[in-house]
Amino acid sequence: MEYLLGIISTLIATLIAWLCKQWYENRQFQSKYSGKWETKIYDTNDTVVKSDILEIKHNKKTFIVKGTLKRKFPEIERGKCWFISGILQNNIFVWYTYTYEPIPSMASSCVRLEDDYCFKGYYLRFNESTKENEKIKIELRKIP
Repeated sequence: MEYLLGIISTLIATLIAWLCKQWYENRQFQSKYSGKWETKIYDTNDTVVKSDILEIKHNKKTFIVKGTLKRKFPEIERGKCWFISGILQNNIFVWYTYTYEPIPSMASSCVRLEDDYCFKGYYLRFNESTKENEKIKIELRKIP
């Protein structure tokens, strides 16, 4: 019985130590850029034509960003969702957007930190009809 109690105590102590290590590493490498962001996509007249909620985790040690992008506006597209993977380093955030739906959707973006928690730049998308890349103005603001 004493052996069983010793084994159980050792397992519990090991689990607690592992959880503390995971929590510490997550806090240590988690960046201030992790969290929810609102994206605004503009047309050529600087009118917002699309808006999304970007939820990301940024590891400040590896600079890697992973997350999801969910369409908020226009209402007819609400519910669309993409995965994102990218790099955020030296005030530049570059990411690739993709989905696994029957009709794949892929694009990339490159934005630069302009103000506290505000990135501005461009969203790049291939236009099938013109066979050219479109460069579309985009802005990201962190949601408090």
